[in-house]
Amino acid sequence: MDWIFDNIEKLFPIIIFLLYGLSAWHRRASNKGKESRENPEEAERVRRIQEEIRRKIIARQQGRNPPAEVEPRQVEVEQAPPSFSIPPVVHRPSFVEEQRVRQEELKERLRVTQAARSETARALEISRKQSKSRRRHQQVPEKGETSRSFRVLLKNDLRQKSGIKRAFLLREILGPPIGAETGPLPRK
Repeated sequence: MDWIFDNIEKLFPIIIFLLYGLSAWHRRASNKGKESRENPEEAERVRRIQEEIRRKIIARQQGRNPPAEVEPRQVEVEQAPPSFSIPPVVHRPSFVEEQRVRQEELKERLRVTQAARSETARALEISRKQSKSRRRHQQVPEKGETSRSFRVLLKNDLRQKSGIKRAFLLREILGPPIGAETGPLPRK
């Protein structure tokens, strides 16, 4: 008895496996009992519905519309199994033809996409050139302010986000180390 309590972690998976097997066996046994108690009229109704579905599938495969309603047939008890005719062969493009058409479509889409990409790249390059020339005109000091040219350049530079970022970066690089600063602790 002590061995069981000492090795319970080894026995636990085995117990779970046995319980799972018993429940599966019980479910299978109960399903067999339900099948044997099935009503023969219900079985016939299920068979007719399955037959109707098969007819509709065959009709769709042959390319014609299935009938709107199918008249219920009287089924004889000793009826021979229905014989299904093989549907006629419909010409479908071969796999190679389908792949060739697909490749042509993809090549056309690629050509259109590349043309749009090159047009976008040209428009972007033009836009960059125009923005560079605008920035140059904004940063050039006027003739009367030559003594204050550095101040004007600095003001113009700090009006843009990139200039502010550059100023903070230069302060971090060129300024005193954070550990050497005196005064209150820096905020994080």
